[in-house]
Amino acid sequence: MMNRILLAAVLAVSAAMSGCAEKQNAHPSVKITPTIKTRVTGLHFDSGDQVGLSILKGADAYVTNHPMTYEGSAFSGSGLLWYNNLNETSTLTAYHPYSSAGVPAEFSVAADQTGGYASSDLLGAVKRDVTPGSAPVGMVFYHLMSQLTNNSEAAVASVSVGGLVPTATVDLTVPTAAAKAGAAVEEVRAFEMTPGKSYRVILVPQQAALTVTVGTSDGKSHSKTIAAALLESGKQYDMSVTVTNV
Repeated sequence: MMNRILLAAVLAVSAAMSGCAEKQNAHPSVKITPTIKTRVTGLHFDSGDQVGLSILKGADAYVTNHPMTYEGSAFSGSGLLWYNNLNETSTLTAYHPYSSAGVPAEFSVAADQTGGYASSDLLGAVKRDVTPGSAPVGMVFYHLMSQLTNNSEAAVASVSVGGLVPTATVDLTVPTAAAKAGAAVEEVRAFEMTPGKSYRVILVPQQAALTVTVGTSDGKSHSKTIAAALLESGKQYDMSVTVTNV
């Protein structure tokens, strides 16, 4: 009877020591703390927002387009753990909004933004020489599209922008975006910020002749063309066009 009691006690201690060792050797979860350098729709993420994260370990892909969800202070992804070589560096790239179709090599703004423009607000971030650890990785997100704001001194019912390419080629390793070569131009309808007064639209970065067309409550439309408008990538860009005597 004594031998059985001693054996049970030894087994219990061994199990406790084994569990402790597993906890110490467990790989930490990958987490991201974001800072938004520029963002049309605000300078912070909201709970539930998602980014797509890719990790390049040396020349090999460790993870590609893993969805990460914002939980108030950091992004985390279910089941995403660091690799076991704590000295091996990696490069992290991330973008928002997340797409299950894959990391975007191209990105198009919505042609109709009258219901909102958040889905057209592409952000990108890159962080190099990252080693595994329990602390979240800080990443700076940059707004890659451009913004055009139209203000009018007369009552305006609608605003649209024409003459620009709505599709961009994207390089998240920089990160940057530019109008896709050879793509057709398309008219983009703007979102009403202040009823009858202020409209906002997200556009692909480029330099081109753009035309702003406003529709008034009497059913008429009026246009104004800017011959060489420069819309820049990698930072928030605001251009105000004031239409008078409409």
